[in-house]
Amino acid sequence: MKTLAVSLVALSTLLAGGNALADAKADRLVKQRQAVMVLMSKYFGPMGNMSKGKLPYNAEVVKRNTAYIDALSQMAWDGFKPNTKDSKSRALPAVYSQSDKFLAEQEKFQDNVMKLRTMVDRSDQDILGQITKVSKDCGSCHKTFRAKKK
Repeated sequence: MKTLAVSLVALSTLLAGGNALADAKADRLVKQRQAVMVLMSKYFGPMGNMSKGKLPYNAEVVKRNTAYIDALSQMAWDGFKPNTKDSKSRALPAVYSQSDKFLAEQEKFQDNVMKLRTMVDRSDQDILGQITKVSKDCGSCHKTFRAKKK
C-alpha cells in the first residue's frame, strides 16, 4: 500500500506541479491521463470481477482498491485540456464538442465512486451492486467519448 501511495503522490505531483497544467504540452497531458486510466482499470478490475461472480468477494481488496480509485477518479480529467483535442488518443471529438455532457459523466462517476467509498463496511451484496453502478458509469462514458480499440 505504501508503494501505491508513493506512486499516487508522484503522479499527482506530476499532474499538478506548479503551472504544469496550464502550460503542459498536449502529449504529456495525454500520457498522464492515460496512466491514470490504466491504474483505475488495474484497481477496478478485481472488484468488477467480484461483482460478476468471477472472483470471490474480498472485503479488504474492495476497501483498499476503492480508496485508490477514489483518488484516481479525481486525476484523469486534468488531462483533457483543449490543447489535447488533436493529439493521438482514443478520446473522441465529443469530449470537446460536448464538454458539458463529458463533465456530467465525470461527476456521475465520481459521485458513485464516493458512494462506494462510504459503503465499504456494509454487506457484500450492497457493495457489489454499487460496484456494478460504477462499472456502468465507466462504460457509459467510454461508449460516448472513447474510440474502440482497432
